[in-house]
Amino acid sequence: MARPRKKATPAPKPPAATGTAWDRLSGGAQHGVCLAILLAVAVGFFAPALFSGKSLIGGDTVQWRATAQSMLDYRAAEGEEPLWATNTFAGMPGYLISYERAVPQLDAIPAWLRGFAWPASHFIFLLLGTYLLVVFLTQNQLGAVLAAVAYGLTTYLPVILVAGHNTKFVALCFAPWLVLAFVFALRRPGLLAGLLFAAALAVNLRAGHVQITYYVAFLLGVWWLAEGVGALRRKDAKPFGTATAWLALGAVLGVLMVADPYLVTAEYKNYSIRGAAAGGGEGSLAWDYAMGWSQGWGELVTLLVADAYGGSAAYWGPKPFTGGPHYVGGIVLLLAGLALWRYRRNAVTALGIGTLLMVLFSLGEHLELINRPMFAFFPLFDAFRVPETWLSIVALALAVLAGLGLFYAVRPEAERGAEARKTRAVEIACGVAVGLALLLWVGRGVFFDFEKDGEYEQIVRLVEQQRPDLAPQADAIAAQELDRRAEERADAYAGDALRTLVFLVLAALALVAYRREKIPAWAMQAALVLLVVVDLGGVGRRYFNED
Repeated sequence: MARPRKKATPAPKPPAATGTAWDRLSGGAQHGVCLAILLAVAVGFFAPALFSGKSLIGGDTVQWRATAQSMLDYRAAEGEEPLWATNTFAGMPGYLISYERAVPQLDAIPAWLRGFAWPASHFIFLLLGTYLLVVFLTQNQLGAVLAAVAYGLTTYLPVILVAGHNTKFVALCFAPWLVLAFVFALRRPGLLAGLLFAAALAVNLRAGHVQITYYVAFLLGVWWLAEGVGALRRKDAKPFGTATAWLALGAVLGVLMVADPYLVTAEYKNYSIRGAAAGGGEGSLAWDYAMGWSQGWGELVTLLVADAYGGSAAYWGPKPFTGGPHYVGGIVLLLAGLALWRYRRNAVTALGIGTLLMVLFSLGEHLELINRPMFAFFPLFDAFRVPETWLSIVALALAVLAGLGLFYAVRPEAERGAEARKTRAVEIACGVAVGLALLLWVGRGVFFDFEKDGEYEQIVRLVEQQRPDLAPQADAIAAQELDRRAEERADAYAGDALRTLVFLVLAALALVAYRREKIPAWAMQAALVLLVVVDLGGVGRRYFNED
């Protein structure tokens, strides 16, 4: 006698997931809304440069113009390409200063826009590239918007724009496209993937800041290793091998597409401070020179609390000075941490390991145990200076991880038990993040002394030199001045720590409300996007403003 079959238990719906106006939109319409949001963010953030009638002119931009002026004048007068720049040192080859690209590539579109919409011309491509990358990984449009604004509004970008580091900014704008082409080749290997990777690599190199390309390539190398280990564990190495072959072909083609001017630049390098003349060996930098502007251990808190070390004007960290912090915000760190803790994917593992290594590299001279061997033995590691620059790619990795973490929070599970465990995980992650921010706010006097190394001695010397009559009181004056500065720095720290705490509490309320079916998924995600824009955009406007 046949036993009666049990009724199938319906799979649980994700909390408040269906039936909303957002869900009823077609995929194309959802993408359209998301792209409109990104365009609004780009125009809104760069409004001071677009609509004020003022120009963005950084110090390095002015210096480059002075160096290149003789070449620009010759080009305009003679209609020929100058081969020598006369306005620097005893002169130097012109291709190192200014050269006309004879063959256009895909970067011709933002280059054309640059003439009337700089820097939004490239910033919108940064947002679009990050958006498409996270959409490709998750098919979650609103999570991709969050990742895009999280990377695009990280404080380092307006800081380098104000400093005039334009080539670095352009390379960072194209970085998501290189990662996207890499992931596309891993997932869908073939001729098209190889060509796309070649084009993305060439465009990134054509930005003219090979240091950024190198750092992105390092992250992709970690990702490649993670995918390779995953393929071996699955005993399915053939697709990975095929993808690797196409990536290798794309890399060769991409490098060939930019052989000029990189080959001649490499030839000249050994005669410059970045070559043997630096004392670090042929083609390398000296350790002390390369490790300038290493990120301090304590300064890592600026990823979470923007002005923990005084920002720029009141900076009191270990560097000689800084243009501003590498602030990514508490919400991004919360979602990235959630992904690393609960979302088991090769991409998450790769981004997590890559982020950790790049943070350690950013410490430079403050972590010689790792950075000395890397500097001595790892290919091209000794070719670049300013270790804190690694954090610019950390910001990209954390933004993508945040998008993956948000996708994990809204992705429906097959079992009710899994949904319940996910809710608990989200609530725990929110509690930990809020608790950490609260601890940093309350315990500021325990964790930091708000005094720059050597500052006391500097004040004493200044008093003795400028006011010899007050020399006997120099120690007391220095102590009083340090107390005043410490109080100002502590207040700035407390203000930004409390600010981070408030944003984290609001984000946690939105996440928990969604998981407990109080609000729909789109509302929660939209709230988080808005919070990230207000948070990061508000800090960024301290550096990129009407002035």
